[in-house]
Amino acid sequence: MFTRLSVIAVTLLLLSGCATLKNTPQQDYVWEKGRVCDSQVAFWKLERVEADGRWSIRGATNGPPGRYDYIACMQDEFSRDPYKEWLTRQSAPPTVATAEPPREGRATVPAAAQTFGKVVATKEPVAKPAWAIGDEWSYRWEGPRGKGTFVWVVDRFEVAEGIESV
Repeated sequence: MFTRLSVIAVTLLLLSGCATLKNTPQQDYVWEKGRVCDSQVAFWKLERVEADGRWSIRGATNGPPGRYDYIACMQDEFSRDPYKEWLTRQSAPPTVATAEPPREGRATVPAAAQTFGKVVATKEPVAKPAWAIGDEWSYRWEGPRGKGTFVWVVDRFEVAEGIESV
C-alpha cells in the first residue's frame, strides 16, 4: 500500500512539473523578438527567457563584437511592437482569410485558382513575388501539444547556387 501511494505521489509530482514547461506570454513575446535579432546580429543569440520576460544572450566566444547591437535590436523590436499590442493580437480570435486587392509588384492569384480546398489548374501566368526587406507574414497553429504563432520576416537576400533567395 505504501509503495502504491509513493508511486502515485511521484507520478503526480512529475506530471505537475511537466505542466509548467509551457511558456508564458511574456516568454513567447521575447522569443519572437529574439528570433529577429538572432538573424540580424552576428555572434550573439538569445539564450534564455525567464517567465517574467527577463532575457539573456550568449556570445559565440569571449566578448565578440555586437553585444550592444543585439541589445539595441531588442529595444528596437520592443518599441516597434509593444507587448500589450502583441498580446492583443495573440488573443484575438482567428479570422477567415479573405482575398485582398493585389499590391503593385506582388504576385496575384487568378480568381479561378482561389477556390478553397480544391486544386484548380489555370493557364494564366502567375507573377513571381517581389519580396522586400521588412515584408512579413505570419500563421497560427494549434494542436494537442499547444498553440502558437510564427512570424517570418524578410531580413536579407542571399544568393544560393546562383539564385537570389530570401
